Amino acid sequence: MNNGPDAFELHARQPDNVEKASVQVEDSALASAQASRDDEHLQAGPTRRTRLTGKFSHIWELFERPDPSSRLQNPLVLLRLSPRQAYTFSVAFLGWMVDAIDFFCVSMSTTELGDAFGVEPSRVTSAITVTLMLRPVGALVFGVIADRHGRRIPLMVNLFLFTIIELASGFSHNLSTFIGLRAVYGILMGGEWGLGSSLAMEALP
Repeated sequence: MNNGPDAFELHARQPDNVEKASVQVEDSALASAQASRDDEHLQAGPTRRTRLTGKFSHIWELFERPDPSSRLQNPLVLLRLSPRQAYTFSVAFLGWMVDAIDFFCVSMSTTELGDAFGVEPSRVTSAITVTLMLRPVGALVFGVIADRHGRRIPLMVNLFLFTIIELASGFSHNLSTFIGLRAVYGILMGGEWGLGSSLAMEALP
């Protein structure tokens, strides 16, 4: 029997080896338990919270804490648009702006239009009512056309047509003709808003 220094060192190392082995056994047991719980969770199907967060994930993200390790981005970077994005946004914005200017020009000149047509200003306001009533029709018609043929060409046609109608409204000889032109203008006005906004949102980052 060897009772020298080597034997003493061997007996001193044995507790360390036993402790390491026990730690490894505990770790493997914990991993097995976690794996079994995950399997049971998958077999049980998604919980109520999982279903809610999956269906309303865009809302749930607003209430989650941001990752502190993530780097915050400068929002001004989003203003750097490519030439195509800037052109698309400008066309959509200017088209709606011109459309709105024409609409409010009629709204603010009902007295002058009544004097030109020889009627009461209250009758001129019927043209404004017709314009507003037919905007949903234009949004529906041009929306269906845009879904089938794209948004760029229908928007160009819409801008061309409502420009002609705006000019023709200034040459109306009576109130009936003016109301008819404003009715067509209302359809085109509703189509321009839907096409312009959707095209701009698709092009912007």
